[in-house]
Amino acid sequence: MFTTTVSQARDEMARLRKEMNTKFQAIDDNTSYSESGRRFEKAKVVLEYRKTAGRMKEQFISEIGARRVELQRQLFGLPEGGDALSYRDATDRASRIVSKAEASNMLQQAIRTGDDILARAVGARAYQFGMSNVLDAYSQNAGKTLSLNELRDLPDENAGSVDLLFHVRSAGLEHSELSEAETAVGAN
Repeated sequence: MFTTTVSQARDEMARLRKEMNTKFQAIDDNTSYSESGRRFEKAKVVLEYRKTAGRMKEQFISEIGARRVELQRQLFGLPEGGDALSYRDATDRASRIVSKAEASNMLQQAIRTGDDILARAVGARAYQFGMSNVLDAYSQNAGKTLSLNELRDLPDENAGSVDLLFHVRSAGLEHSELSEAETAVGAN
């Protein structure tokens, strides 16, 4: 099963590329194809694997998004059995934080007084504005360092690195050859 870890996605794409190269070799070894016939068949293979990689990328992005929401809820959301009114009040207070020093002071106050809900709200604000030191202090105090590290390690689904991860090379084919194969495959 395909999962959200980058290394597993990389391994799956490596398997896919190897499979595609095996098909390319079979096309090259088939003496019944002319050179243009080989290129046409390779173009069909490229399109097939781009479609597969596109589905994998969509699943990957969906899984990343779902995992990001889950981790954010674990770290910063209303705790089970928590009071929604207190949580709203805490998030309102934290929304007024404008500096790292202010966030750090409010977090320390929340920790000293055992106000876990305010600490969560301050942690969320620190996450929102990239206040790493405050966020680290929150996660360590809350015993959520592993969850925070996982959240930080999730790739940005809008970054080019995800596109690159799921890229299927054109095998030296011209764009026009790929378009011609796409038209022919679509007609069938």
